[in-house]
Amino acid sequence: MDLETEYQGPKRGADRAVLLAHGAGADMHAAALTVVAGNNQSAPIDSTLAIMLAVKVTDQYGNVVPNATVQWSDDAGGTLSATTSVADENGIAQVQYTLGSTPGAEDVVATLTVSTASTTTSFVEIGN
Repeated sequence: MDLETEYQGPKRGADRAVLLAHGAGADMHAAALTVVAGNNQSAPIDSTLAIMLAVKVTDQYGNVVPNATVQWSDDAGGTLSATTSVADENGIAQVQYTLGSTPGAEDVVATLTVSTASTTTSFVEIGN
């Protein structure tokens, strides 16, 4: 039997999270991403944000998960320092972000995939 569960928070803004779990035996060791730094920054277009974007990876019990690989992407032509980063001993994965050349909101997405389960959280940054 295939089980699918989805939770989706606010569409934009701080700490949007989506959790998808498929199958009763899904490996949920790394189960959550939480924004810990870098959300809702504003800076001139084409500039590097002052604070790195950072997420905390935890398991289903709230314990940190070191060495988890987080994938990063954006939708507005900005530049990430890396498309993947590995969580440190405190479960923190981070990247530097440079805004694109068009003024307005830019979404940056961090994704953690374990087996068939994915957890995603997003950052909204403003280029002006």
